[in-house]
Amino acid sequence: MAKNEMKSRNRMGRRGLLKGLGAAAAALPFLSRMPVSAEAATPKVIFFGTPNGFLVGPDDNASRGYAGWRPPGFSGSEGALASALPGVFAPLTRHRDDLVFVEGLTRLGSMHQHRVAGSALTGRPIGENSTRPPDFYATGISLDQFIAARAGATPLTTAFNVGSSNSGGERYYSYLGANRPVTPIQNPRDAFDRVFAGATSDPVAERRTIRRRRLLDLAGRDLATLERRVPSADRDRVRQHIASIDALDRELTEGGIGASCAAPTRPGDYDFLAYQSLPQVIRQHSAVVARALACGYTNTATIMCGNTGGRNQPQWPEYGINSSYWDHAISHVFQGIPGPLSEGLSQGEAVRLGLAMQTAYNDLFANLLDELANLEDVDGSRVLDNTLVIHFKGMAENHSSDRLMWLLAGGRNLGVRGGRLKVVGPGGRGSDARHIPDFLTGILQTVGLTDVDTFGDPAFNGTPIDFG
Repeated sequence: MAKNEMKSRNRMGRRGLLKGLGAAAAALPFLSRMPVSAEAATPKVIFFGTPNGFLVGPDDNASRGYAGWRPPGFSGSEGALASALPGVFAPLTRHRDDLVFVEGLTRLGSMHQHRVAGSALTGRPIGENSTRPPDFYATGISLDQFIAARAGATPLTTAFNVGSSNSGGERYYSYLGANRPVTPIQNPRDAFDRVFAGATSDPVAERRTIRRRRLLDLAGRDLATLERRVPSADRDRVRQHIASIDALDRELTEGGIGASCAAPTRPGDYDFLAYQSLPQVIRQHSAVVARALACGYTNTATIMCGNTGGRNQPQWPEYGINSSYWDHAISHVFQGIPGPLSEGLSQGEAVRLGLAMQTAYNDLFANLLDELANLEDVDGSRVLDNTLVIHFKGMAENHSSDRLMWLLAGGRNLGVRGGRLKVVGPGGRGSDARHIPDFLTGILQTVGLTDVDTFGDPAFNGTPIDFG
């Protein structure tokens, strides 16, 4: 055999071997730069739901409507977010580069907007449960449950007080299937115990460490095989990688990994259903959810700030709000339309309360992003970089039916380009409408479930929204 042919075959053999060794060997050049882990991070999703629609009247003037969040002079279908986000979105400015504002979505069917909670994450029109009118339930599985099922995980479903509603259908966003709502955990202590109860030290981190050590062991054996088969000129490089793996294994053995899996403080006893408790409840749920994802307890979670009907009285002095009116009534009068139990509320006061209320919800969303940004994932990046976080609402602009806007945050390692806004459709019901399923299918594609081309009712599926 000719010498040149031998060299060619050796090169081909090395390429083939590297390919056959799988992900661990393919990542060899990066091992020395990896902080502490040889494990790829799992894509994760959190749904953060708040009542009604965004109340965004700029300059305290509700009549000027929905465009208040857009940068001055914006037109077209895509653009950069302002460096300082305006109005009710100001608390999110520190996460501006991780945000995508998605405007122009359309809800499903013609059902009154108070009854659409069951379609928000299922992508299917809701049905009426005739045995318990006027309860309206979903007709299929919700996206959080679907994603978790594909991964063999159990989603963590949490909420602040969802029971203060005349309609059961307003209480649930998460469904196992048709007419099978998932009751969220409302007490933050129960959520904590669901994830961390019985921990002698940190069993979730321990399981995670065992999983990492198994990967390192496999990578080490693959590298040992590679060392015997590559030319001598390359063996020193392979040995350096083997030494790196040994160092990582020692660090794992000595407990050097898993700080992000430390449990938050266990919530104490208090009236978690009281209206004034909403900010505290949501912050504590957020801390548990973030660590549950960081520790590998689950890959999917939901956090609901009450039910979609918004029967919360915003008595939150820390946000400058102390009102006996429901946020639902405030949303109505904000746009000059009297609503249930809104007697005596002026539009001027409703605008003040409404803007403060929406600012509070966005501040709580920003707090959740803080939790995720401050935790390190198994690949050394922020948990936020491997997590899609969706702030969604069942209703549209200023309590109307159509032209929904949802916010997407995080997912940098999943290909999401932040710091921008996308107008994906007109928000109406014409042939060019972009319905909620287009957003949901886009989420599936982004987390790697590319074999799923549609989600929910096929009649409302168009082209999945691309967040890249």
